[in-house]
Amino acid sequence: MTAGTGRMSAVSHLLDRHLLKLIVLSYGLAAAYPALGLWIKDAEILHLVSPHGGVAMTPPKLLLALLLLNAGLRVRVADRADRPPPRRDDRRSGDEPGRPAGRDDARPAGLAQSRRGGGRLP
Repeated sequence: MTAGTGRMSAVSHLLDRHLLKLIVLSYGLAAAYPALGLWIKDAEILHLVSPHGGVAMTPPKLLLALLLLNAGLRVRVADRADRPPPRRDDRRSGDEPGRPAGRDDARPAGLAQSRRGGGRLP
């Protein structure tokens, strides 16, 4: 085991054991010192300049970028590639052919059936 893996394991173990306490502590600090949170929100970590303008990287933007990157990395592309694309069919499976679209078609299936069934719920 390398030193980096050992540190990550220790941090993961610490978060597993004390996550609820850390969350409560962070809310307590935010209630006691709201100016600190406002300062962190507006702090500029990095300023990127392009020919079309500049972009300021703030902690909320950075955390959102890391969250989306993590979510994207966890998607299994092989699982998604095996599935056929969804069909775009105008009719739902429970509709009768030739029946005009009425008011019941806009409701969820359970409500539409209960209305046709004399007001009884399924």
